[in-house]
Order: sequence, then structure tokens, then C-alpha cells
Amino acid sequence: MAGGEGRHLRGHVASTSNSSSSSSCREAFARVGAGKCVIIPVKGRRVVDSTVFPGLLIEAPEIQLGKPLAVKRTGSNMIKIALFSVSMSGDGFNPEEGTVAIHHGVSLEVSELNQLLHVGKQLVKDEVGLVVCQKVMHPSLKQSLKENGVLAVDRAGLSVMEPLGRMTGSQPIASIHSLSPGCYGTLKDLCIESFASKHFLRLIPEDTVTCSLILCNRSETAWDELKRVCETAEHMLQLTVKEPFALLGGGCTETHLASYIRYKSSSLPASTFKDLDCSQTQYQLVADGFCRSLESVARSLSHNGEEILTDMVYGHSWFVPSGSPCVSKWSDLVSRCGCGMNDNTEDLGWRFLQGQSGCPVIQGCPKEPSAKVADLLALDCFAAKCSGLQVALETANLILDLSYIIEDQN
Repeated sequence: MAGGEGRHLRGHVASTSNSSSSSSCREAFARVGAGKCVIIPVKGRRVVDSTVFPGLLIEAPEIQLGKPLAVKRTGSNMIKIALFSVSMSGDGFNPEEGTVAIHHGVSLEVSELNQLLHVGKQLVKDEVGLVVCQKVMHPSLKQSLKENGVLAVDRAGLSVMEPLGRMTGSQPIASIHSLSPGCYGTLKDLCIESFASKHFLRLIPEDTVTCSLILCNRSETAWDELKRVCETAEHMLQLTVKEPFALLGGGCTETHLASYIRYKSSSLPASTFKDLDCSQTQYQLVADGFCRSLESVARSLSHNGEEILTDMVYGHSWFVPSGSPCVSKWSDLVSRCGCGMNDNTEDLGWRFLQGQSGCPVIQGCPKEPSAKVADLLALDCFAAKCSGLQVALETANLILDLSYIIEDQN
């Protein structure tokens, strides 16, 4: 694609790859790409009260502030952790775990509790310092573990299981009848954090990019919207780290690409249409329809009745505030293009970004932006933008294959 979107970022990545530390950079990218941000809701507080903690926070209302955490450690001063996804309450038998033989005169509850206490002894023997249970843990088991220097946390919930397992290297234990030494993980340290009258146990790993975001907002609806924004932002950052390229934002990539396609499609030799088994008119109709689709993305960025222009040199998009006075030169109304790369210091031949009729064909190939990069650029995620474009093309091909026409009546 002409225009060199992402050129400066690609250059930075290339220079990094050629350095002596390229392997460590790739390893760091891989770790960040596999990272996880666990969002913890706190309602009734201001958004600015939100904060990030390295490691993983697990709410533990039973833990008392001010008391030191006496946790058993291994010979290498690490904390061994066991992660249970099965209930350890002892209040019922799970038929999926097989048949349980009960001796005459012994109740099922007592038998299950004895089994749990046996598991606790095995955990102590294996030098486990922290036990996290997704569901409920029997109070007698928790007390037994505490007396042997093992910290037990139950009701952790499903949401923390996956990041906790990845962060510590532990395998969730799905049955109390089988413990394997390979299922344990390790932690560097533990500490207690307090936020908005809630107490949390913060699990600090030796090397990870897992973090906990305490996200605050006044109301339930506002918090849900903010959570979706944060999750989307995290996803975009992970995509960008895995594939470190970016495209110019603000609609400039779409209008630039549309200008380039119009330029190329207007100068194709006759042999091209023969190879495609179509006429030049048919080809132009398809190309123009595709360009209008790209430009509609830029038009969707208009707010409050803004007019959208495109320039005849770079093919970027420009926004004119609604209700602007009539002027002889567009440069009196526009300051920078949508992405922030170009300014109004030169006459770029601005035109309205038309709707159904499309834009006039640029006389030459749209130029690349100057080497001087603006301080503030609006960028789009390369991976997300390419994925969206690919889905759009596949959907269009599917509709054509099915010979159906979908019309939006809204």
C-alpha cells in the first residue's frame, strides 16, 4: 500500500531486531503478549480512584490487617501453591469421581472430612505454603492447614483460575483423590492489600506480566461500559505487541487507500480486464464500490455534523467543524488531518469526501507523508484493522456466492 502507514514503527522494530538484544526483546514481547489483566470491580467510587497492582489480587475478607503472613516456604525461599478447582467443602459426594466404599457405622460426611484432612497432610508433606480453592473449603481443613503454616483461601471464583494457573505454573486439581507433585506452582511472595474497605491477598510471582486492575465507577451501568473499554484496549495492546505494526488513524488509512485504488484502477492495461473476464466498466464499478466502503469508515468518525474533506496530495481525511463560515481557502478552517501527520502549511487541494458518488480520481499516486513525524499521532491497530477488512471481504464474497442482497432498513 502506498503512503507508508506504519513505516516509522516498522523501522524501529527492524532496528531492534538487528541489535544484540533482539532475542531478549522477542522473549519480552512473547511474555507481554501472553499477559493478563484481571479486572476487579469496585462500585460507588470515582473512576480516578482506579489503580493497578502487579501480580494477582484475590479477595480474602477473613484475612486481618496488621498481622504478618506466616507462610511456609521451600528451601529456595519460594512459596509452593496448590490450586483446586473442585469443591473441598465435604458436604456431598460427586458421582463423577467414582464409587466410595463406606464402612458400617461410618457416616459419609465423616468419611469425606477424613479424606480432606488426608489431602491436607499430603499438602503439608509436599511443602505447600498456599492453597487456593475455586469453591468452598471445609473449616476444619482450613484450620488444620493454618496450624501447619499453610495459608488457605477459598471462594476464589472461576475468573482467577486461568490467570493464576498461568502466572504460577500450577495445574488446577480437579479431584481430591489424586495429587501429583507436578501440579504445584510457585510464588515469590505474598502480601495484604486494602482498598475501599475490602481486603485482598496479593500474589507476587517471580516473573510475570499479570496484573490486577481495580476498576471503579459510580454506577453499575457506567462500570460495565468502562470495563468493556478497558478490555478492548487491553486486547488491542496485546495484538499490537504480538504484531508491532500500526496504521494511521482518524480515517486517513481508509481515504488514502481509496485514493490509491482509484489511481491504480484508472490506469490498468486492457489485458487486465481480459484476464479477469470482465469489462473496464464492470471493474470500475467494483473498485468504486470498494472505495466508497472504505470512505464510509472515515465518514463514520464524523461527530456533531462535521464535514469531512480529503486532500488531493496525500489522500488523507480532514474534519471541518459544523457551522463553519464560508471561506475562500480550506486551509483557513483545517489545521491537521485526522491522523495528525499533515498540517495546512501547503495547498493540498481539499475536496469534500462525497457519499455515493465517490471522490474524483487523483491525477497522480498519493504521496507518502514527510519524514517529519508529528508529536501526537492517531494510530489504529494493524492486526485489528486487517482482520476487520478480511472479515468484510469474506462476508461480501459469501453474499455474492449466495446471490442474496442484504439491505439495512434502519
